[in-house]
Amino acid sequence: MLSTLKGLTAFISEALRLYPPTPIIARLSIDADRIGEETIQANQNILISFIGIQHDARMHSDPWHLNMGEALKTPHTRKGSGINTAFSFGPRVCGGKHFALVELAGFLSVFLAEGQFELTTQAPPVFFWKSQMLHKDGQPVRVTFKTKSV
Repeated sequence: MLSTLKGLTAFISEALRLYPPTPIIARLSIDADRIGEETIQANQNILISFIGIQHDARMHSDPWHLNMGEALKTPHTRKGSGINTAFSFGPRVCGGKHFALVELAGFLSVFLAEGQFELTTQAPPVFFWKSQMLHKDGQPVRVTFKTKSV
């Protein structure tokens, strides 16, 4: 069902590309290998930067800005999409990936349908990384919900 909501899926993919839930993951190499010019030894720890991958100018013409035009081009299969990388990929992909995407889509659909968003400042947002991306000094948005008569 999520795949039928192309605009929402594309937006989620771009949001995850720009702001991945985890900036870095660690993996342990099984065998010796090469990554580009780097030699990897067996049993070596490797850190993988989702920020580096998803903000690579070779993959995205303007990597630090939301690009819905590009995201709408089959977002679930598009190379470099947030959906494909934010939860890792390959045999070690996050087991909760699909649940998290459906939960996020449901959350956004309710927020967008029922919420009213209002900026609390005109200052540009400032972010910093810990184990995840955080907004310095809180969120500059106030959300109120429409009341329904029963």
